[in-house]
Amino acid sequence: MWFNSLLLLEQITFIVAIIGSSFLLLKIILLIAGISDITDIMFGLGRGFVVMIFQGLICLMAIGGWVMFGTSRAGLPWWAALLIGIAASLVGMTIILILYKMASKLEADGTLEMEKGVGKIGEVYLLIPASTDGHGKVNVTIANRIVEVNAVTKSESSIKTGENVKIVSYENGMYVVEKA
Repeated sequence: MWFNSLLLLEQITFIVAIIGSSFLLLKIILLIAGISDITDIMFGLGRGFVVMIFQGLICLMAIGGWVMFGTSRAGLPWWAALLIGIAASLVGMTIILILYKMASKLEADGTLEMEKGVGKIGEVYLLIPASTDGHGKVNVTIANRIVEVNAVTKSESSIKTGENVKIVSYENGMYVVEKA
């Protein structure tokens, strides 16, 4: 009964807003369940332009639909409700785009860049023979992770377990160290 008393524009925007809000609610439930994106399930899409378009359409339907419905119910002419709804949708899509860009900067591939260990102080785990006659092992903190790495020394004496060393360089997949 209530729905039938609405104007045609109000009925259309109400239906669009309900559909958009349903997708938004489903997305939130899936995120809570640990599923990163509704588009992964529905379409097998990865992140990218297509996903941004899908997110934009959900925003357009949810935000734009409710704003157009509310402004139409408030008595504004249909063209004013339409313009305000489109403007609200564009603002919402812009905010989503900004949030996605900010979130994409947080991504990391997890690769440990060994060159970042040069200049750090580590502790010898296994004896490092003198004059690059073999390699030992050093524990060092790189990128907030303690890693065990192979190391050699060019000095005339070996470096014993438990001694501190300074990493001088990274050559041929191995650290060159000297006593700290």
